[in-house]
Amino acid sequence: MPDNPSAFGDLATMKESSKHATPGAVKDPDFFYELVHIRVQNTIFRIPRQYCENSSAKFRTLFTLPGPDGVVDGTTEAKSVTLHGIDVEDFKEFLKVYLGTAV
Repeated sequence: MPDNPSAFGDLATMKESSKHATPGAVKDPDFFYELVHIRVQNTIFRIPRQYCENSSAKFRTLFTLPGPDGVVDGTTEAKSVTLHGIDVEDFKEFLKVYLGTAV
């Protein structure tokens, strides 16, 4: 990773431009992640959907079934998938190990 953060450009500009599809661009099948929202206690996490689905048939099913309002759980903060009975710090430690990140 470059030492100069500006080498990546302005994050606001990058976020804005990512909202619009580029004509002729192809989404990489391995590294184009759709994010899902998971709530643990009073904390919402956004993590790549593929990580959840690759390890759990229950999540694979959950992220495809629309609720009564037609919105699939996990697709927005308001429709976060809530995990009950899990401590937020324990979940963060799990994610660090599972996703291989040192945050």
